[in-house]
Amino acid sequence: MQLLAAVALLIEISLWLGLAIVGMSRWSWVGAVLAFVAAAGVWAVFMSPKGAWRLPPWPRALIALTLCVLVGMMLIDTGWPRWGFFLTLGGIVLGVTELVLPDLSRVRRDPTPTRHPYGL
Repeated sequence: MQLLAAVALLIEISLWLGLAIVGMSRWSWVGAVLAFVAAAGVWAVFMSPKGAWRLPPWPRALIALTLCVLVGMMLIDTGWPRWGFFLTLGGIVLGVTELVLPDLSRVRRDPTPTRHPYGL
């Protein structure tokens, strides 16, 4: 599960970088920074495992798949065909991982507190 979560994180980061590349090619470096910050901020609130208002699995999967496919197509259109193709394929993987990975709120945790070995 940790490997799958790491792959999902890499796809998410490549999605944000893809948005920055699209913003750079369509607008300017200001558009690239704004696209990156907006995508990362919205993703942190609604999609991340510890997000304040995390969406249920199906909407998360559909949003991740749609964003990756749209940004992948925009990258292909702006002259980044390999990056766009792999981001589109990564969107499929990311959509599946959003359905497969368990929510952190549903995972049982050990209620006993952990203590530092030296009593600090």
